[in-house]
Amino acid sequence: MKDIPWWKRLGFKLAAAITVCSLATLGVFVALVLHSQQRQLLDQAQRPGLDGRDGRRYAEIL
Repeated sequence: MKDIPWWKRLGFKLAAAITVCSLATLGVFVALVLHSQQRQLLDQAQRPGLDGRDGRRYAEIL
């Protein structure tokens, strides 16, 4: 086992592949969540009369 360099061992390659896939999946998930939150906040900010100060206007919409 000492004849094989660490970067050529199957265990290292498998661990590296799993790490890369996990980080890529996590990155995509975080990007989607941030995009969704940004879109929700922009939609909420653009709604007229729903800023929390006018309860009557909010009740009329419901």
